[in-house]
Amino acid sequence: LQILLLTVFEVVYLIIKRKAYVSMADFIGLVHYLDTYLICRGVCLLMLSCWARAGRCRTFMLEWRATVQALILVSKLVFVTCIFVGYNSLQWVMVQSVDDDCITCGLTSNIVTLAFWPLYIFTTEDRYPVLSTLSTSHVVLAITLVCLDKFSQPESSGNRAFDPFIFTMIFICRSLVVPLQACLKERGFRKRYQMTHAVESTRVRIGGILETLLPPLVVEAIETNPAATVPHHHYRHATIAQSDLVGFTELASTRRPKEVVEIIGEIFGLFDALTDKYDIYKVETVGDAYIAGQAEKPLTIRNSPLLVARFAASMVEAVHAWSQDRTEAVSCRVGVHSGECVGGIVGNEMQRYHLFGNLMTELEVLESTAPRGRVQLSEACMQAINADIHGQKEGLSFDLRPEPEL
Repeated sequence: LQILLLTVFEVVYLIIKRKAYVSMADFIGLVHYLDTYLICRGVCLLMLSCWARAGRCRTFMLEWRATVQALILVSKLVFVTCIFVGYNSLQWVMVQSVDDDCITCGLTSNIVTLAFWPLYIFTTEDRYPVLSTLSTSHVVLAITLVCLDKFSQPESSGNRAFDPFIFTMIFICRSLVVPLQACLKERGFRKRYQMTHAVESTRVRIGGILETLLPPLVVEAIETNPAATVPHHHYRHATIAQSDLVGFTELASTRRPKEVVEIIGEIFGLFDALTDKYDIYKVETVGDAYIAGQAEKPLTIRNSPLLVARFAASMVEAVHAWSQDRTEAVSCRVGVHSGECVGGIVGNEMQRYHLFGNLMTELEVLESTAPRGRVQLSEACMQAINADIHGQKEGLSFDLRPEPEL
């Protein structure tokens, strides 16, 4: 719109200055000399109109970024060239339209210089940025236009666009500033991206650590209302499993500390994969004991005693397979219990979400008295599983221990 208004103003100005409104012959004669100017302005307006429409298609801009950058650069160069050629074609009209004694700022009376300069600044400003490597072409264009102006107009004509010499230097220096501005802007964008990426990576890592320390739903509740009191919950239907690695103490006594950590890391890594498979929440690890289970929200989204029992059986199978592969005398025993418990965050430092109550005490007894390589369930857990499967056969069998005392 600005270019269109400027074009209309310049044409009207020339008509009045040249008094082309006096007769049709004068008007037609003026239009004859304006053909190059009008064609160049038409090209400029067409490019601006195309970019106005293209700017609404964000998908194209994002998917074809390299192509868009190249097209923006080409459009800028063509725009500047058209403006220069259009004004240069009006040398005789504009110079004759200026009084001989009109000296602007004591520097020049050339209307081409005064009209071309603001449009060049408007085009090269970082409103439509391109990469610094591409923007160096502005320098090449500036030198080309200066040479074209010098060799196309005799020095005695006084109609050169870049006359006197100071305008030539300002024009070239301005062209050198364009890639420098683009380079500084790119540096700023890169630093901002690196900082944003680092903050986002840190946030994701902290979120991952929090999810290992706290149930995900508890983390969401804390993020939603950080000013709330420390969360605590009463679970009426919890099913928790606790495992113990039989033979691990003897194995650890014969290995170096690094090997002990690697072994326990491998086994607990297998257990972690099983928690993801069965949607189990890992409560904590104490020594070689691994405690995990399900309950109502917010501990876990699903609450199925059957899944916890399958998880316990899978732990025994995973350790058995690991022992065979490593030829180590290590096995696993698991205790599983169902009932009520209380959960909450405890401590001021290194806070964790712990479970408390008789359920945990009785669970430890079930784990410590479980047969080697077997899963020991409480009667309450068996009843919870039967209620969960609704009498259907799920490939599980329960054997009652014959011992009067464990």
